[in-house]
Amino acid sequence: MGAKQRILGMKIKEISMKNIFGVIAVVMLTCWSCSDDERSTNFINNITDPSDLALEVLVSTDNSGVVTLAPSGTSVTSFVIDFGDGTGNSDVIVPGESIVHTYTEGSYNAQLTAVNSLGVSATITQEVAVTFVPPTNLSFTIEISPSNVFEIEVAPTAENASRYEIYFGDVTEEVPTMIDDGQTAFHVYATEGTFEVRVVAKNGGIITIEETQSVTIESPARVLPLDFEDDTVDYGIFGFEGADSMVVMNPVSTGINTSSRVVESIKTDGALFYAGTVIPLEAPIDFSTTQKIAIKTYSPKANIPIRLKIETASGGSEFIELDRNTTVANEWEEIVWDFTGDPQIGLDFVQIVIFFEFVVDLSGDGSTYYFDDIQLKN
Repeated sequence: MGAKQRILGMKIKEISMKNIFGVIAVVMLTCWSCSDDERSTNFINNITDPSDLALEVLVSTDNSGVVTLAPSGTSVTSFVIDFGDGTGNSDVIVPGESIVHTYTEGSYNAQLTAVNSLGVSATITQEVAVTFVPPTNLSFTIEISPSNVFEIEVAPTAENASRYEIYFGDVTEEVPTMIDDGQTAFHVYATEGTFEVRVVAKNGGIITIEETQSVTIESPARVLPLDFEDDTVDYGIFGFEGADSMVVMNPVSTGINTSSRVVESIKTDGALFYAGTVIPLEAPIDFSTTQKIAIKTYSPKANIPIRLKIETASGGSEFIELDRNTTVANEWEEIVWDFTGDPQIGLDFVQIVIFFEFVVDLSGDGSTYYFDDIQLKN
């Protein structure tokens, strides 16, 4: 064999070996690829559809409507709940977690949708029954304000109630006043009359209870001007610290005061110098146009001080007082106390106190005094 032939043979063998290795590589790659596909297919085939779905429902017992929803299932990667009350769907819930939702009282069909890792879903429906314990033992009080006889305060109480509707009965198609449990409601009537006050107790549930009471609003008798002429009115007058005071027939119906009835105040022997007479009012004194008070007085002594004190409902801690002297004896006269400019004049003054012969450390000597026609004076 010549040299050229030997060289050619060697090249052919080299080429053949390369082809063999290439084929082997292709076969190996093909086999490896086949193995991956088989493994991938086996993994997918092992993923089952969502099953064993359940939705645990835990309803609170405090009439709040709060419900805890706990989904569970097999072959699930996420849950979504349609609450069934028209509010839409929950956020995505992962297995092992729960979600809280607030319902009103009623029965609902919640829908639980579970999804696996391939996106395959399954759905079940679970009833959610929310019931509230209804309110019981409703009662309420009505208090007329001591400073305004047209204003009332309504204070309701009930078991298992969280809210109250208050109807005051003085307008048609009334919109109720809403208050929470433990609160009170105030209302000012525009006119006199008897009104039906209705209270409805609620707690977010379907069942409510209600009660009705009547309240009578009357114009106050004890307001300025005050003349003591109505013998059907209890004027509430009383003396203290040795002053005996009451409404009597006018014993000296002459001069500027010929009225039938007046107030008598006897400063008894030994009475304290600050013995006086209290006149409680049913509405605050209206100082909006004038700050002067005039009173007709009758004294057996001239040139003695009469102290006039006006007080709020605080029990005497808020007051204004002024002294004015009588000018005549045994004769009716009108004396004016001018409170103009006093910094406390804007307070609600609902009580008048009169002290005759207010001289420090001067005890009573049994003198009898009279007064009448308490009024604001321009």
